[in-house]
Amino acid sequence: MSRAGMIADDRGFTLLELLVALTLLSIVSAIILAWLPSMADRLAVDRLASQIELVLSRAARDARSTGSDQIVALDLSGQAPRLIIGNRTIDLDPSIDMKWVGATELGSNSERSAVAFLATGGASGGSVALHRGQARTTVAIDWLTGGVRQEAVPR
Repeated sequence: MSRAGMIADDRGFTLLELLVALTLLSIVSAIILAWLPSMADRLAVDRLASQIELVLSRAARDARSTGSDQIVALDLSGQAPRLIIGNRTIDLDPSIDMKWVGATELGSNSERSAVAFLATGGASGGSVALHRGQARTTVAIDWLTGGVRQEAVPR
């Protein structure tokens, strides 16, 4: 039947309409697939930074409330990096590269670094830089106040 003779009940899509829709879906899918790896890196780095920030903030709070200094160490010598607080050990994500800057007076070196939170509210200070792919962030410990904060790293 010719196009002019179609009745109002004829429904459906033409081949051209289907090809245009599939092309648009392919383009959107390609954009999303290119974006997903960097988003996964960002989420993993942010999750680890939040975990480290929480542990360090808790150690600072415990030092002030108990009146005794708290030492938190980052051990990079094994298969997986880990945080050590007293007799507690927390395994960290090994897929994220970490670099800790801490006080040499506490025995910090390339494989193990530490920060001390003082009962008076201060700390030995330091920072841990995290990165995977293009995602980067830093968790910094202020030596004067013992405050812990996450800082974005400019690209």
